[in-house]
Amino acid sequence: MGEKNRRKSWLRGVVDFALDRDVAAEIERQQSILEAAPGSARAHLDLAILHVSRRNIGEAIAHCEAALRIDPSFAAAYSKLGEIHISLGDYEQAGRYAVKAAELGDRALLEMFERYPGVASFIRKPGDSR
Repeated sequence: MGEKNRRKSWLRGVVDFALDRDVAAEIERQQSILEAAPGSARAHLDLAILHVSRRNIGEAIAHCEAALRIDPSFAAAYSKLGEIHISLGDYEQAGRYAVKAAELGDRALLEMFERYPGVASFIRKPGDSR
């Protein structure tokens, strides 16, 4: 490995370490918010986003689901669940979440599905007989 690649690798490690430390601190902050306000759907969603960044997918899903138990009309939580399921390759489930988020006013994920014909077939809108 050349000197330039070693420096690049070292710098990437430093940045990753710093970001991980910042994410860990933010997770603690969000958990404190939940302790003070256990009914905060936003804090659960924020924790989900943080857990996705650390690749803790099970935790991320659990926090999205908790947010939706608190506020079943929280479109951003459905959208985040859809994004997570896309990363897992579960396009059918992601499509269901995209449709639900769109019904609640967040069309971003549904529009992404509609732009890509290969995944658009996974979208099942209410009344579809598939």
